[in-house]
Amino acid sequence: MVYSACYDKLMNTTHQLTPEQQAVVAHPTGFHARVLAVAGSGKTTTMAHRAFQLLQSGTPKTAIQIVMFNVLARKQFTAKLIEIGLAQHLHPGVDTFHSMTYKIMQRAVEAGLMAEPQELWTADDSEMGRILAHRTIQALEKEGVFPLNTIDTEIALMAISLWKSELIPPDRARAMSNGETGLVDVYVRFEAERKKRNAVGFDDFVPIAVELFTQFPEFRAQTVSNFRYVIVDEYQDVNAGQQRLIELLVFPQSDVMVVGDDDQTIYEWRGARPDYILQTMSGHVFGKPIIDYTLSHSFRFGPLLAQVALNVISRNSGRVAKPLTAHNVLQQTDVFLVHENTEQTSELDTMLCNQLVSLVQRTQDPSQVVVIGRTFSQLQGLEAACLSRKIPYRVLGRKPFFERREVATLVDYLKAGQIWNDLVDDQVSRVLMSIVNMPNRFVALDTIKKSLADAQRLGMSLGQLLHGLTNPTQSPLNRPGRERIAQLIAVLMRIDELWRTSQPAHQALQIIVDSTNYMEHFHNYYGNGSESTDRINSVNQFIGFARGTGLAVGDFVTHFAALDHTLNAPIEHQILFTTIYRTKGLEYDYVFIPRAHEGYMPVLLSEELTVWDKTQSTTPPTRGGSVVETERRLFYVAITRAKREVYIGVSISPHAGDQANSAIPEVSRFVEEMHLKATVAIMHHVVAVQRGKSLGNLHDSLLRNGASPVLRQQLTHYLPNQPQLADIINDPQIRDWQAPVRTSTNSKSKRKAPPSLVPWWAKS
Repeated sequence: MVYSACYDKLMNTTHQLTPEQQAVVAHPTGFHARVLAVAGSGKTTTMAHRAFQLLQSGTPKTAIQIVMFNVLARKQFTAKLIEIGLAQHLHPGVDTFHSMTYKIMQRAVEAGLMAEPQELWTADDSEMGRILAHRTIQALEKEGVFPLNTIDTEIALMAISLWKSELIPPDRARAMSNGETGLVDVYVRFEAERKKRNAVGFDDFVPIAVELFTQFPEFRAQTVSNFRYVIVDEYQDVNAGQQRLIELLVFPQSDVMVVGDDDQTIYEWRGARPDYILQTMSGHVFGKPIIDYTLSHSFRFGPLLAQVALNVISRNSGRVAKPLTAHNVLQQTDVFLVHENTEQTSELDTMLCNQLVSLVQRTQDPSQVVVIGRTFSQLQGLEAACLSRKIPYRVLGRKPFFERREVATLVDYLKAGQIWNDLVDDQVSRVLMSIVNMPNRFVALDTIKKSLADAQRLGMSLGQLLHGLTNPTQSPLNRPGRERIAQLIAVLMRIDELWRTSQPAHQALQIIVDSTNYMEHFHNYYGNGSESTDRINSVNQFIGFARGTGLAVGDFVTHFAALDHTLNAPIEHQILFTTIYRTKGLEYDYVFIPRAHEGYMPVLLSEELTVWDKTQSTTPPTRGGSVVETERRLFYVAITRAKREVYIGVSISPHAGDQANSAIPEVSRFVEEMHLKATVAIMHHVVAVQRGKSLGNLHDSLLRNGASPVLRQQLTHYLPNQPQLADIINDPQIRDWQAPVRTSTNSKSKRKAPPSLVPWWAKS
């Protein structure tokens, strides 16, 4: 057998698996399987051994299809197969949903069932879809289908993506959002143009594959009926389209194994449904019974982090109850609350920044540090602190805070005040185009472009141009448009005065925000949910950043232009900032979570965008599950990225003094739910017992600190061979944790004397 040369190496690695992992690997044929795998439980290793076991038992590699959630997961899985001894030419099919459906489309083209796409909006050409959406919105505005500047391109693209993930075509589409009617119009026109161009983007792959398999049963059978075993990773995050595709991969002879963790379902906003892992793959499905497995031991972190994470997530009711136990009880993973007792959250950001520098000085490795948050605005205070300290960083998933549109436009307002008397040129034109509809003044941009071109030809200044636009005898604008331009003139003339008198930049920014109703624009444009709140927070934090510089308007604009977040440092020397959504499946030695406050963690605002099929409901569907439970899962995923240390920034009200009654941010309920102080004390004694100490100190600690039923149960997992443990944990004098208690643990600070040489952390 071709796999015999690899068999000895496989056996050498298989015996290192836990009993839970070995049970999954040995799953019997003729049954489906649901594997619930906690964070860091080695599910990739387990799935690789499962695939290897199937191959070694004589299953042809073409009879095995493994579906991974993204390219990184596929690469990690392929690397694991090689690591355990399977040569690459012997690998079974390992695909993402996109790569698998692309292959299906290629076969359909070869079979003459569909025309070969003329445009593929993937990789370097993925921007083509965004360009088409933008042009579609502009065309519908010109036709008067909906008012100017009421639909955001990104929101429209998100709606289109959601409709496609739900397999909802344009003629059945409905949406609830700001500009809801217009979103459907955009989808109808967008799809008509895409099909006219015979273009296909990533969002089209799964719907096309589902349609091909549904319309052409023989093609489906020829393509996938040979799949004897189907393994699906990250099953908790599949959406309706992906679930339907999985169903179409299954034939009577197929065994399906789905692997995931309902506690890590965090992509509901893009169509993921925890119902599939909680309910669909449970009991009996696809004509066969399902066997449940649990991978409950984490190899990533130690018992303290495992327990505080379980303390939090166990409060969710819509989950499968399961242990979360550190595989190595002696592994140390610390959790620190970094807190300040003032009303200024900027002080907290400074403290976290100091802690970050101290950590990098100690470890000499910035590449293993990540700063993560629920939203990007949660990160911006620490971003600003790093920028001030000249700590190079990068932001994954969005531009750094000072390049975001809502911030950059405010600076353009400041520039417009300075160039009020300058002749119109390309730079003046760029500035005016940036601010004229921010906030929305419902002025047609084509009209402004033509007026700018005329002003440049005639040698007019910015001030002359704008005054001309308010003149009823020469302005191309209607009366409301002229009045709005007049309001803009008043703002810019005020800024011009602030330039001339060298007023503080933060005061000028606040005047712009107040006099233009800048914040109201985000509510009008994005609705009253998290999208608008994120931008409002961004503006407020930027004004705070300007205040922190202490610079006058002119100096601040110069300072702003010179900002450089990377400082040209090598990427491995840059601190990574990103959101929780982009870190799932990844791990880092050190995790920083700034501003763990109510409003950031959790975000309890309603979603701005809901899409549905009008043939199934005339009203928006009720979103299943609890918003708090969804947000709790996000916090759980955030803290379980860490291998060695977690730093959580919080503001805590002073007990006395002038600020004792100040309205500072409220500590996140999830921080309280960790029961950190009590858990630190109890788990310290669990480790001591493992090292040979008596149970007496653990008992005393439980009497002092109390415990939850979940914690009591976990102690039986960590200390299975202690006859007296049952009596201890059932002692009626041990109080139950009735409600979260605010706790704090001061972070350790081991600042070293800075060396005299590079890199950046050595200069602090």
